[in-house]
Amino acid sequence: MSTGWSGCCGPFGALRHTKGRWAAVRSRCRRGRSSTWWRRRSGGWPRTRTLDGLEVRVVRTAWWEVPRKAGKSALASGAATVLLTADSEPGAEVYSAATGKDQARIVFNEAKAMMVAAPALARKVKPLADLVRVPATNSFFRVLSKVADGAHGLNVSGAVVDEVHVHKSRELIDVITTGTGARSQPLVILITTADDGDESTIYAEHHNDVVTLAEGTADPDPSLYGVVFAASESDDPFDEDTWARANPGLGVTVTKRYLREKADRARRLPSFLPTFQRLHLNVRMRDKGRWLPLPAWDACGGLVDADALAGRPCFGGLDIGSTDDLCAWVLLFPDRLVWLDDAGDERLAVDGWRILARTWITSAGLARRERMAPALHRWIDLGWLTELPGDNIDIATVEAQILVFLLRSFVSVFLSQLARPPGRMHPTSFSHGSIALMPCEWMIGSSRWP
Repeated sequence: MSTGWSGCCGPFGALRHTKGRWAAVRSRCRRGRSSTWWRRRSGGWPRTRTLDGLEVRVVRTAWWEVPRKAGKSALASGAATVLLTADSEPGAEVYSAATGKDQARIVFNEAKAMMVAAPALARKVKPLADLVRVPATNSFFRVLSKVADGAHGLNVSGAVVDEVHVHKSRELIDVITTGTGARSQPLVILITTADDGDESTIYAEHHNDVVTLAEGTADPDPSLYGVVFAASESDDPFDEDTWARANPGLGVTVTKRYLREKADRARRLPSFLPTFQRLHLNVRMRDKGRWLPLPAWDACGGLVDADALAGRPCFGGLDIGSTDDLCAWVLLFPDRLVWLDDAGDERLAVDGWRILARTWITSAGLARRERMAPALHRWIDLGWLTELPGDNIDIATVEAQILVFLLRSFVSVFLSQLARPPGRMHPTSFSHGSIALMPCEWMIGSSRWP
């Protein structure tokens, strides 16, 4: 088995652009351009031999993450065309996949237009609305936007998955990647721009995998090749050098004039700056509207020695999530307590806080949180989250675990119950040794200790 990918451009050179100022211009490889390296690395080499003596492609998954207007859709369209017509794969099944059909049609329609514009291909293909057939090889290229479109019977030889960062579920991507098992040299191409920093998504899983491999902190995986062009959050977003580092197609697929206009708008409108950084510099930007900025939260990181806090006063908050929500019990230990007498009022001065937290989730709630499943399972493995069986939080179990902790740690607790189901965990006051549990009404609306 052999393909024509291993030349500088191989079959890409027979394809023409179909839109804008590059319409009708042949695809050209520009020395040093990232797209040339990506095409050769993903599609052509290195190669290996199978047990049958066939020479096949080593790379099975390609990750292409760049800012908007970097030409990723055109590049992916050309790759899909090659996978359909020039990959020496009889009965090829190639898919253009996305969260919706309109998005999936972007790569599909571009590839179809490329085939029609290439005389050598136009005679071999039969293009339809959402399907292109190659009768001579019994191959096809089709749009796929949801699992129901293809169920679980796909025999994927090639696929392009567009805009991975907007996929809310992993199911479609999993169906595609697990549908390649019967092929000798499948290639799944994932193209995307940065997301908003949510670590529970399928995008985050693939992005972090590529970054980990690039940093050398994981064992090499020759079947995966990834490219990520991005600025860092510390880079000056208005510096043209930053634009050049993040945009491999600067001056070709995207102009400096366009980026300058967007940068000027971001300078005038601070609310647009995160959008500019994410879409045009490929920086993963988290929601800037949160009450506590993530850098401030990260600055508070560090280990807390629970044993060292024994006997110290603290404030406790309990939020009971009865079904899907997390149940959380949090203790805040002030670093220093000082009572000040100001006009007869007692006030509290605190230098800082130590935080201990216990969280619980039901098995049913965990199953329903599909997007967050990877992160939640990791938290469970690390002991940060406790899974409780059933559909509802077992309040008795939570009470018992809290009491065990209190008895072991000998802390003084002011318990503020934030969400209490009717008839459950009504505020009561009791003491056990040096432990004191106080009703939440004593805390709310008063600056004094009871």
